[in-house]
Amino acid sequence: MAKTCALCDQPASSRGLCKPHYDKLRNRGELQGHDTVLGKKPLTDRLLAKIHKTDTGCWEWTGHIGLHGYGLIWRDRKYCRAHRIAYELFKDSITDDDCICHTCDNRRCINPDHLFKGTRLDNNRDSKAKGRNAYGERNGRSYLSREAVEFIRSSTQSQPELARLFNVSQSCISRVCSGKRWA
Repeated sequence: MAKTCALCDQPASSRGLCKPHYDKLRNRGELQGHDTVLGKKPLTDRLLAKIHKTDTGCWEWTGHIGLHGYGLIWRDRKYCRAHRIAYELFKDSITDDDCICHTCDNRRCINPDHLFKGTRLDNNRDSKAKGRNAYGERNGRSYLSREAVEFIRSSTQSQPELARLFNVSQSCISRVCSGKRWA
């Protein structure tokens, strides 16, 4: 007995679908409103299936993790950051320009109660206020340590001499002395 399409009465050819429905699935990546018929779980179920609730209240993402430490979930034929999807599903709609920030500073957390919408400026201010940005010795491109900067500022040697001593340019020493760097 020939199988019929899961969505209509036509003969099925691939994945339990007729040719027109299979082509729509292949070209669009989804068939709107028919995901459960095809055995594909709804996005909310897929999201909640990959969390681990911690003692701190965080819902840590246990699925795929991207290069920057954020959880990733497949949606609309591409990977999206899981915390953004969680915010969208449980709180409010977002645009591409919106930043979804964490109050808990845990990149893997997707708990909607730990997420808030902001701008890039809000996110940068939050990062600076919590001491998470790379400055001073924490900056990977820094040549000088805090002790070296304190020595440079208290030294009576000339800037060219200090530059030779620390193997940096004289302009680097000048910016340290004037407070333009290492403020």
